[in-house]
Amino acid sequence: MIKTEAMLENVALVDRHLAAAAASDVDAMIADYAEDVILYTPRGPIKGRSALRTYFDIFFAENQIDGTRNGNRTLLRRDVDNDVVYVVWGADGAAPVATDTFLIRHGKIRIQASTSHMTG
Repeated sequence: MIKTEAMLENVALVDRHLAAAAASDVDAMIADYAEDVILYTPRGPIKGRSALRTYFDIFFAENQIDGTRNGNRTLLRRDVDNDVVYVVWGADGAAPVATDTFLIRHGKIRIQASTSHMTG
């Protein structure tokens, strides 16, 4: 598949977002989302940037590993199809495997579906 400029921009957005998540940088993560974002999780959807900030603050506080908020993350797979980016990743000591699917509109994450197998 030939990647368009828009697809490359979407990949760059997701890569920046994943780096912010690995650094537990909630401010940078929230900046990547549209105002009306919906994050679908196994526990149900989270709607809007304000609710998402609360979710991530709690998530990182509850999932500390060895005094840090995340394990070392490894990107295992990334697929891109126009405005959809799908990633599979793992985090040492935290989530051996996790997936995220992003729908990107106008340079912001509009919808994200996320699931992981957390350990410990």
